[in-house]
Amino acid sequence: MGYVRGSKDDYDRYAAVSGDPGWGWDAMQPYFRKNERWTPPTDDHNQNGMFDPIFHGFHRINSVSLAGYPSPPDIDNRVAGVITELSEEFPYNEDANSGSPFGVSWVQSTIKHGKRSSSLTSYLGPEFIGRPNLHVLINAQATRLIQTSPTAFQTVEFASSREGPRNTVTATKEVILSAGSIETPKLLMNSGFGDPQYLSSMGIKPRVSIPDVGKNLSVHLAVNLIYSVNSTQTFDEITRNEPFREGLLAEWIKRNGTGPLGISCTSHNIFTRLPEDSPIFENNTDPAAGPRSVHLQGTTQNGDISLTAEGNYLSLPATLLTPTSRGSVLLKSLDPFDDPLIDVASLNTEFDVFALREAVKMTHQFIQAEAWEGYILQPVSNLSMSATDEEIETYIHANAALNYHVVGTTSFSPKGASWGVVDPDFRVKSTRHLRIVDASVLPYVPCGFTMTATYMVAERASDTIKAFWK
Repeated sequence: MGYVRGSKDDYDRYAAVSGDPGWGWDAMQPYFRKNERWTPPTDDHNQNGMFDPIFHGFHRINSVSLAGYPSPPDIDNRVAGVITELSEEFPYNEDANSGSPFGVSWVQSTIKHGKRSSSLTSYLGPEFIGRPNLHVLINAQATRLIQTSPTAFQTVEFASSREGPRNTVTATKEVILSAGSIETPKLLMNSGFGDPQYLSSMGIKPRVSIPDVGKNLSVHLAVNLIYSVNSTQTFDEITRNEPFREGLLAEWIKRNGTGPLGISCTSHNIFTRLPEDSPIFENNTDPAAGPRSVHLQGTTQNGDISLTAEGNYLSLPATLLTPTSRGSVLLKSLDPFDDPLIDVASLNTEFDVFALREAVKMTHQFIQAEAWEGYILQPVSNLSMSATDEEIETYIHANAALNYHVVGTTSFSPKGASWGVVDPDFRVKSTRHLRIVDASVLPYVPCGFTMTATYMVAERASDTIKAFWK
């Protein structure tokens, strides 16, 4: 539910890579506001200084808010202490969604009055689901795009199960494929889009030669760092004490989403950059989109989300936001109900290993500030605060995991380019009447959360499609 757009540089790079200035930060501002409905926190606390209203929309669809239930003072006051003590490394940033996320900021979440504000509850909410030109079919999976002319694929085949009958529906104008960064390339390859040699080796007749289908997979990578703490004011009891949790749920229902069940588990975002003189840049190009982009992220979570038997904890996932490793999506079989073969290729480059190691060291620096004295007891993992670079690298190879912010598998590129999968207007190359509208079209993962960027992709696509058929 974290709402983080990324940096101005991320979107300006999208514009440069696509050759379309409409993807730039300034051009995308109307879409941020078209998507967002800034919502007061459930507890109605004073928001002054916790976000900057100039960067937000207040009247549209998808709710965004600050936490509606306070974190314990032991967390908020100590984070404020770190900001004061280490102001150069961890300055306060009033609003990470300003286009310059660097620093420590309050978490903004897609939460409305203690409930998740998702695309289901907003874009498909009561206000829209009854529209006469909208029909939602559930328990149905698209299995193939069927060719209707030499360059058009306007018929969609779908089924309710692996053994179920195949049904078809044909679009009069165009098909919009929005299956996501994993399922979109799988569906395309099952339909004959991709590298002809690979498709033939799988027994699929090549229909559209687009070798980059399923390639360029990019994803954020994180390693969770957990510390036992001298406190009883953590959410650990919620996860392991069912009667206590049921009582909070009753409160949440009775009092319209109030209480600790109406917030996310994260209070602050910590965004930092690798120093410009970092040794990794001696032989590696900086993968960040520009100076406003950040390489690393930490978050403060008041507990351990795993079901720990006893004790109280503080979790700080350390995340690499600018990976250089690139993976792929391939087919496991010709059965569209089979999961694809996903190679995330994480930690495959010198930069990624170095940067995630630095994310861990950044977290250690943050947590070793004097502000945490008497609160942090010890690390829960086998990674000590004084771990060497070699020990940290061993730890991340054993414990790093994806956070599922996957993009890039049907990337956009300039119109007429021999690489990429879609044009900047979302149309699949070498075809007519077919577009892709999901996170798979983004050639780089932003230094924010892909949920937020995907809303922007969809809003821009909506205007693009409407203008085309006007």
